[in-house]
Amino acid sequence: MAMFQLKTKKGNLLDVFDYAGEDPPSSQDELRIKISQYLRPTNQRSKPDKSYNCHGLTFVARTGHLGSGTEEVDVIQEDGSITKELKPANYTLAQREIETILNDNGFKRKAYKPNLEMDRFQRSENISKGDIVTYWDVLDNKKFITHTGIIFDVRRGIADTVNIFVLSKMSVDQGEFFHSIYNPYILKEYGRIAEIWSDAK
Repeated sequence: MAMFQLKTKKGNLLDVFDYAGEDPPSSQDELRIKISQYLRPTNQRSKPDKSYNCHGLTFVARTGHLGSGTEEVDVIQEDGSITKELKPANYTLAQREIETILNDNGFKRKAYKPNLEMDRFQRSENISKGDIVTYWDVLDNKKFITHTGIIFDVRRGIADTVNIFVLSKMSVDQGEFFHSIYNPYILKEYGRIAEIWSDAK
């Protein structure tokens, strides 16, 4: 059940959820080790916090999970039996909520890159602090949003490129991290497609 509803500027209501599931401690530890291979401890802004997800950080000020309702899933136990457990719904279900916010609240797409491993954002695209990044992946020939974050710094790069730094939350069970928009962990886990959005007038 939703904790509350977010009302967009066009009057659409979007559910914001509490967290109703938890990964096993061993899984959380494995993820922390994996993240530490790509990001230093100094990159971590906050301790693990299950009360919000990456979209909750980006769009609802850390107040809950956007697009993360719960669903009943079959879980195979060690003895082979199958039980029903309540788990956070797949993040692809946030697609409708995020696109509604972007459309209803006056966001404009500034830039798009189909492969961040091959292409860099340019100074001419006027990317600014406070802009939003959406990462995308493709599953079954369908493009969907996997991760979001807030741009907190933009610096001049080589030639006409820019180095962009993002604040985002890594997984439900992890904390917030500062990272390059091109960080290999992000591209590997969330996809190489990225869009930059701004609600600046």
